[in-house]
Amino acid sequence: MCKFWGYFDTAKVPGNFHISTHGVSREAWEQVMRQRGYAGVSGELSGGINMRHIIHRLHFVDPATNATIDAGREMLAGEVTGDALAYQYYLRVNPVSDLTTGSPLHGYQYRGHLVESSLSSHELSTTFKFDIDAIRVSYTISEVTTLSHFIVHGLAIAGGMVAVMMMLIKVAENLSG
Repeated sequence: MCKFWGYFDTAKVPGNFHISTHGVSREAWEQVMRQRGYAGVSGELSGGINMRHIIHRLHFVDPATNATIDAGREMLAGEVTGDALAYQYYLRVNPVSDLTTGSPLHGYQYRGHLVESSLSSHELSTTFKFDIDAIRVSYTISEVTTLSHFIVHGLAIAGGMVAVMMMLIKVAENLSG
């Protein structure tokens, strides 16, 4: 079992990062794996070669503050137990501002999903494809609205509906003659 950790800088554009076996020539890879007892039928690698993995933490942070928002929620955390040869994670990263505390906290949240596939054994990989959204999500605490606020908002909606209906009636009258 291998353990990877680290960090890297990205621009605020779509991109990907991956861990794979394609950096080594196929012949060298097969030679090493055969020596370790992983040779399969007709020269294909099998018998224990897999890209199973466990994600303990994955964060997108602003290097200026090194702050994470909702750090306790690890959406992708856990062990992948399937027998797929390739795993692709598709991530959508959103800039987030938490304005519920005294000083604003800026960071990133992400959501994503996993696609598993059984490709040929020389394409073993775990890929993370991400897209950074341009729209910032802001969390605030709003005060409870009173009954008078509710009535004012209801009347504003009703007034808007009446105004639109009057305009539609005028347009229909002008078109009919």
